Amino acid sequence: MLELLSGVSDGRSGQGRDHPAAVVLALAAAATVAGMKGYRSIADVPADVLADLYMRAGASPAPPPGKTTIWRVLTDTDAATLDAAIGTWLTTILLTRMDTETAGDAVLGLNP
Repeated sequence: MLELLSGVSDGRSGQGRDHPAAVVLALAAAATVAGMKGYRSIADVPADVLADLYMRAGASPAPPPGKTTIWRVLTDTDAATLDAAIGTWLTTILLTRMDTETAGDAVLGLNP
């Protein structure tokens, strides 16, 4: 997922940026799936991520992204590109879990 999200622009300049957009988007997605709503609750989740895992995800050893960073990334992200990246990720998961014929039928909505 991080590889696909790395192609999503959030419009921020690279100067002084500690948190890649892909990492912030992935953390926000995980927090949302876990039931978090709003920037403040999403911002609380990254603080609980292990430092090793956080760094392997491409983030700097700086403190986790705060509410303002999360807000900026989520509000400035190119929605169409994000939608395409998530769609590609979900399709890849679907295709790896099913044979090609069955997956194609599922994508087309032909499976009950």
